[in-house]
Amino acid sequence: MRKIIISILAILVAASAAFAGELTLSTPLVAQALDNPTCLHVEPDAESEYVVCVQEGADVTLVARMADKTDVDGVEDYWWKVELPDGSNAWVFGAQIAVKVKEGTEK
Repeated sequence: MRKIIISILAILVAASAAFAGELTLSTPLVAQALDNPTCLHVEPDAESEYVVCVQEGADVTLVARMADKTDVDGVEDYWWKVELPDGSNAWVFGAQIAVKVKEGTEK
């Protein structure tokens, strides 16, 4: 019984650490890629592998962002979680995108 409880606690700690600092958006946002190419990463880290690179002007769907800003090459911004067309996720640095604003709403 003790081993089961320890295993469950280990799983819960690992799961909470994986989601620490990530804020899920109540409604996904659409953003436009600003760089050519704009590369989407496996993790919210400029050194992580690319999942895919998109061309300038391509739309991406944002579903979450990190709670804290990060400095990448002297630029401070958020990492945003992107939902890809196949349902998988990737991360993009905020300085590489512009969130689209619907007409009649404020930024």
